[in-house]
Amino acid sequence: MSHGGQRLGNGFEELIRRCAVENVRLPWQLGEFSTTPIGAAVTDPAAETADRLAIQDLAYRYAAGVDRRDKALFLSAFHPDATLTIVRNDPDGADQVVVRRGHGELGTIPELITRYDKTFHFVGNHHCVVSGDEATGEVYCTAHHLTSEPRGGTDHVMLIRYQDTYRRGSDGQWLIGSRRLVVDWTERHAVPPGKTD
Repeated sequence: MSHGGQRLGNGFEELIRRCAVENVRLPWQLGEFSTTPIGAAVTDPAAETADRLAIQDLAYRYAAGVDRRDKALFLSAFHPDATLTIVRNDPDGADQVVVRRGHGELGTIPELITRYDKTFHFVGNHHCVVSGDEATGEVYCTAHHLTSEPRGGTDHVMLIRYQDTYRRGSDGQWLIGSRRLVVDWTERHAVPPGKTD
């Protein structure tokens, strides 16, 4: 048996063959790879998948809203009373913490980010656990912040984890209730002339 052009080990092939002969379904055939906490009531797999996709879409709207400087798109990811806590580590080891509350304060972020010529937030791993109309999650992001100069530019890269809580509103829509932005580390890279356009 092969998978993706690579031959699978004999033990795995034997397991698959025996399960097929004995009509035993494997975990991935049962939909058992789930974000439902152990011991929680089993939900409808289609509804759980829809919830997870709706929650993941919030991370994409957040990133696109920042990168496009689109205030409406950015705010569409947040409950009106949401909080965003930004945590950066100083060189001396102390945390710098900034908290923005509600759409009024959150809405300033796309404007503040214009101090960079371009940004590019690449969303990576996303894990969430749904429990009724509430959920928690963590999203990884690599965020590039480009500053152009006549002789080239600088790419300030932030390696970020967003630690989120989500709430489903009375309209059935998921939104971010709180987001804690943790900057794990930063890097600076020189960008050659002509590469910042």
